[in-house]
Amino acid sequence: METDWDTRAKHNARKYIATDAWRNEEQFDRSGADDITKLLHGIIVDREATVLEIGLGIGRMTKHLANYFTEIYGTDVSNEMIKQARVRLRNFSNVKIDKNDGKSLSMYPDRKFDFVFSVKVFQHLPRQIFLRYIDEVRRVIKPTGIFKFQIFERTRIAGMIPSFWLRNLKLKDGGTSFHFKFWADPPDDDTWIVRAYSRKELTRILEEKGFSDIAMEKPSGFEGDLWVTARSACS
Repeated sequence: METDWDTRAKHNARKYIATDAWRNEEQFDRSGADDITKLLHGIIVDREATVLEIGLGIGRMTKHLANYFTEIYGTDVSNEMIKQARVRLRNFSNVKIDKNDGKSLSMYPDRKFDFVFSVKVFQHLPRQIFLRYIDEVRRVIKPTGIFKFQIFERTRIAGMIPSFWLRNLKLKDGGTSFHFKFWADPPDDDTWIVRAYSRKELTRILEEKGFSDIAMEKPSGFEGDLWVTARSACS
Protein backbone atom coordinates (compact mmCIF):
# COMPACT_ATOMS: atom_id res chain seq x y z
CA MET A 1 0.00 0.00 0.00
CA GLU A 2 2.76 2.43 0.92
CA THR A 3 4.64 1.78 -2.32
CA ASP A 4 1.48 2.16 -4.44
CA TRP A 5 0.60 5.53 -2.95
CA ASP A 6 4.19 6.78 -3.03
CA THR A 7 4.22 6.02 -6.77
CA ARG A 8 0.92 7.79 -7.34
CA ALA A 9 2.01 10.81 -5.34
CA LYS A 10 5.23 11.12 -7.34
CA HIS A 11 3.35 10.79 -10.62
CA ASN A 12 0.53 13.24 -9.86
CA ALA A 13 -0.74 13.49 -6.29
CA ARG A 14 -3.65 15.78 -7.14
CA LYS A 15 -4.98 13.38 -9.78
CA TYR A 16 -5.10 10.41 -7.43
CA ILE A 17 -6.54 12.37 -4.53
CA ALA A 18 -9.33 14.23 -6.33
CA THR A 19 -10.00 12.45 -9.63
CA ASP A 20 -12.66 14.99 -10.65
CA ALA A 21 -10.81 18.14 -9.59
CA TRP A 22 -7.09 17.84 -10.20
CA ARG A 23 -6.19 19.70 -13.38
CA ASN A 24 -5.14 22.91 -11.68
CA GLU A 25 -4.38 24.05 -8.16
CA GLU A 26 -7.41 26.32 -7.94
CA GLN A 27 -9.82 23.50 -8.81
CA PHE A 28 -8.09 21.11 -6.43
CA ASP A 29 -8.12 23.64 -3.60
CA ARG A 30 -11.80 24.40 -4.16
CA SER A 31 -12.65 20.69 -3.97
CA GLY A 32 -11.06 20.60 -0.52
CA ALA A 33 -13.17 23.53 0.65
CA ASP A 34 -16.32 21.90 -0.79
CA ASP A 35 -15.62 18.68 1.09
CA ILE A 36 -15.09 20.62 4.31
CA THR A 37 -18.62 21.96 3.91
CA LYS A 38 -19.92 18.39 3.63
CA LEU A 39 -17.77 17.25 6.52
CA LEU A 40 -19.03 19.87 8.95
CA HIS A 41 -22.65 19.77 7.81
CA GLY A 42 -25.03 18.59 10.50
CA ILE A 43 -22.47 18.29 13.30
CA ILE A 44 -21.27 20.56 16.05
CA VAL A 45 -17.59 20.36 16.91
CA ASP A 46 -15.98 22.82 19.29
CA ARG A 47 -13.21 24.91 17.74
CA GLU A 48 -10.98 23.81 20.63
CA ALA A 49 -11.44 20.16 19.68
CA THR A 50 -8.47 17.93 18.93
CA VAL A 51 -9.01 16.61 15.40
CA LEU A 52 -7.57 13.65 13.49
CA GLU A 53 -7.67 13.16 9.71
CA ILE A 54 -6.94 9.62 8.49
CA GLY A 55 -5.33 9.78 5.06
CA LEU A 56 -4.54 13.47 4.73
CA GLY A 57 -2.83 13.06 1.34
CA ILE A 58 -1.12 16.35 0.54
CA GLY A 59 -3.44 18.37 2.78
CA ARG A 60 -6.30 19.12 0.38
CA MET A 61 -8.81 19.42 3.23
CA THR A 62 -6.40 20.00 6.10
CA LYS A 63 -5.40 23.36 4.68
CA HIS A 64 -8.96 24.63 5.12
CA LEU A 65 -9.61 22.89 8.44
CA ALA A 66 -6.58 24.59 9.95
CA ASN A 67 -8.65 27.76 10.07
CA TYR A 68 -11.41 26.00 12.03
CA PHE A 69 -9.65 24.09 14.79
CA THR A 70 -6.89 24.75 17.28
CA GLU A 71 -5.12 21.40 16.94
CA ILE A 72 -5.23 19.06 13.93
CA TYR A 73 -3.37 15.81 13.41
CA GLY A 74 -3.09 14.21 9.99
CA THR A 75 -1.74 10.78 9.16
CA ASP A 76 -0.96 8.99 5.91
CA VAL A 77 0.72 5.77 4.78
CA SER A 78 2.74 7.46 2.02
CA ASN A 79 6.03 9.19 2.72
CA GLU A 80 5.73 11.07 -0.57
CA MET A 81 2.24 12.36 0.28
CA ILE A 82 3.52 13.47 3.67
CA LYS A 83 6.50 15.20 2.08
CA GLN A 84 4.21 17.21 -0.17
CA ALA A 85 1.76 17.85 2.67
CA ARG A 86 4.50 19.33 4.83
CA VAL A 87 5.25 21.85 2.08
CA ARG A 88 1.60 22.63 1.48
CA LEU A 89 0.87 23.10 5.19
CA ARG A 90 4.16 24.67 6.23
CA ASN A 91 2.49 27.88 7.41
CA PHE A 92 0.08 26.15 9.79
CA SER A 93 1.70 25.57 13.18
CA ASN A 94 -1.45 23.92 14.53
CA VAL A 95 -1.17 20.98 12.09
CA LYS A 96 0.85 17.92 13.11
CA ILE A 97 1.59 15.26 10.48
CA ASP A 98 2.47 11.64 11.21
CA LYS A 99 3.15 8.59 9.07
CA ASN A 100 1.23 5.43 9.89
CA ASP A 101 1.49 1.81 8.78
CA GLY A 102 -1.63 1.79 6.61
CA LYS A 103 -3.71 -0.22 9.04
CA SER A 104 -3.52 1.34 12.51
CA LEU A 105 -3.21 4.52 14.54
CA SER A 106 -0.63 3.06 16.90
CA MET A 107 1.23 6.36 17.32
CA TYR A 108 -1.72 7.88 19.19
CA PRO A 109 -2.84 7.15 22.76
CA ASP A 110 -6.33 6.09 23.79
CA ARG A 111 -9.05 8.74 23.93
CA LYS A 112 -7.00 11.55 22.43
CA PHE A 113 -9.37 12.99 19.81
CA ASP A 114 -12.71 14.78 19.93
CA PHE A 115 -13.31 14.46 16.19
CA VAL A 116 -11.94 11.88 13.74
CA PHE A 117 -12.65 11.91 10.01
CA SER A 118 -11.57 10.36 6.74
CA VAL A 119 -12.44 11.25 3.14
CA LYS A 120 -11.57 9.35 -0.07
CA VAL A 121 -9.60 6.75 1.88
CA PHE A 122 -11.62 3.88 3.37
CA GLN A 123 -13.11 2.95 0.00
CA HIS A 124 -9.66 1.93 -1.25
CA LEU A 125 -8.90 -0.39 1.66
CA PRO A 126 -9.46 -4.15 1.86
CA ARG A 127 -12.42 -4.80 4.11
CA GLN A 128 -10.41 -6.27 6.97
CA ILE A 129 -8.21 -3.15 7.04
CA PHE A 130 -11.27 -0.89 7.02
CA LEU A 131 -12.65 -2.83 10.00
CA ARG A 132 -9.35 -2.52 11.81
CA TYR A 133 -9.39 1.24 11.33
CA ILE A 134 -12.87 1.39 12.86
CA ASP A 135 -11.49 -0.41 15.92
CA GLU A 136 -8.59 2.03 16.06
CA VAL A 137 -10.87 5.05 15.77
CA ARG A 138 -12.95 3.68 18.63
CA ARG A 139 -9.77 3.42 20.70
CA VAL A 140 -8.37 6.90 20.06
CA ILE A 141 -11.63 8.84 20.12
CA LYS A 142 -12.91 10.36 23.35
CA PRO A 143 -16.21 9.20 24.88
CA THR A 144 -19.05 10.84 22.90
CA GLY A 145 -16.51 12.01 20.29
CA ILE A 146 -17.67 12.34 16.67
CA PHE A 147 -16.47 10.10 13.82
CA LYS A 148 -17.34 11.02 10.23
CA PHE A 149 -16.22 9.49 6.96
CA GLN A 150 -17.06 9.33 3.27
CA ILE A 151 -17.41 6.04 1.44
CA PHE A 152 -19.04 4.40 -1.60
CA GLU A 153 -22.57 3.14 -1.13
CA ARG A 154 -23.61 -0.27 -2.40
CA THR A 155 -27.06 0.35 -3.86
CA ARG A 156 -29.80 -2.05 -4.92
CA ILE A 157 -31.63 -0.39 -7.78
CA ALA A 158 -32.92 -3.05 -10.15
CA GLY A 159 -32.02 -2.62 -13.79
CA MET A 160 -29.50 0.15 -13.25
CA ILE A 161 -25.82 -0.30 -14.05
CA PRO A 162 -23.86 1.54 -11.37
CA SER A 163 -21.24 3.92 -12.71
CA PHE A 164 -19.07 2.39 -9.99
CA TRP A 165 -19.13 -0.88 -11.92
CA LEU A 166 -18.28 0.74 -15.23
CA ARG A 167 -15.38 2.58 -13.66
CA ASN A 168 -14.12 -0.59 -12.02
CA LEU A 169 -14.02 -2.72 -15.17
CA LYS A 170 -10.30 -2.12 -15.38
CA LEU A 171 -8.29 -3.08 -12.36
CA LYS A 172 -4.86 -2.01 -11.19
CA ASP A 173 -4.83 1.68 -12.15
CA GLY A 174 -6.22 1.11 -15.63
CA GLY A 175 -4.54 -2.22 -16.34
CA THR A 176 -5.81 -5.03 -18.50
CA SER A 177 -7.60 -7.19 -15.93
CA PHE A 178 -11.39 -7.08 -15.97
CA HIS A 179 -14.32 -8.19 -13.85
CA PHE A 180 -17.98 -8.25 -14.80
CA LYS A 181 -19.83 -8.47 -11.49
CA PHE A 182 -21.71 -5.54 -10.03
CA TRP A 183 -20.13 -4.35 -6.79
CA ALA A 184 -17.42 -7.00 -6.94
CA ASP A 185 -14.51 -6.35 -4.60
CA PRO A 186 -11.07 -6.33 -6.20
CA PRO A 187 -8.24 -8.48 -4.80
CA ASP A 188 -6.91 -7.31 -1.44
CA ASP A 189 -3.63 -6.23 -3.02
CA ASP A 190 -5.45 -3.72 -5.23
CA THR A 191 -5.18 -0.35 -3.48
CA TRP A 192 -7.07 1.69 -6.05
CA ILE A 193 -10.38 0.09 -7.08
CA VAL A 194 -13.00 1.03 -4.51
CA ARG A 195 -15.05 -1.19 -2.22
CA ALA A 196 -18.69 -0.34 -1.54
CA TYR A 197 -20.88 -0.84 1.53
CA SER A 198 -24.62 -0.82 2.06
CA ARG A 199 -26.11 1.43 4.72
CA LYS A 200 -27.35 -1.61 6.60
CA GLU A 201 -23.86 -3.11 6.60
CA LEU A 202 -22.24 0.13 7.78
CA THR A 203 -24.80 0.50 10.56
CA ARG A 204 -24.15 -3.04 11.76
CA ILE A 205 -20.36 -2.55 11.67
CA LEU A 206 -20.44 0.70 13.60
CA GLU A 207 -22.85 -0.55 16.23
CA GLU A 208 -20.78 -3.70 16.77
CA LYS A 209 -17.67 -1.54 17.14
CA GLY A 210 -19.23 0.63 19.84
CA PHE A 211 -20.66 3.61 17.98
CA SER A 212 -24.16 5.08 18.24
CA ASP A 213 -26.26 7.96 16.86
CA ILE A 214 -25.42 6.79 13.33
CA ALA A 215 -26.57 9.03 10.49
CA MET A 216 -25.98 8.90 6.74
CA GLU A 217 -26.46 11.36 3.92
CA LYS A 218 -25.57 11.58 0.25
CA PRO A 219 -25.43 15.28 -0.70
CA SER A 220 -24.76 14.82 -4.42
CA GLY A 221 -26.66 11.57 -4.91
CA PHE A 222 -23.59 9.90 -6.39
CA GLU A 223 -22.53 6.44 -5.24
CA GLY A 224 -19.23 7.67 -3.90
CA ASP A 225 -20.69 10.51 -1.86
CA LEU A 226 -22.11 8.69 1.16
CA TRP A 227 -21.17 10.50 4.37
CA VAL A 228 -21.48 8.57 7.61
CA THR A 229 -21.56 10.17 11.05
CA ALA A 230 -21.39 8.28 14.35
CA ARG A 231 -20.71 9.06 17.96
CA SER A 232 -18.53 7.05 20.29
CA ALA A 233 -20.71 5.46 22.97
CA CYS A 234 -19.83 6.49 26.51
CA SER A 235 -17.56 3.97 28.21
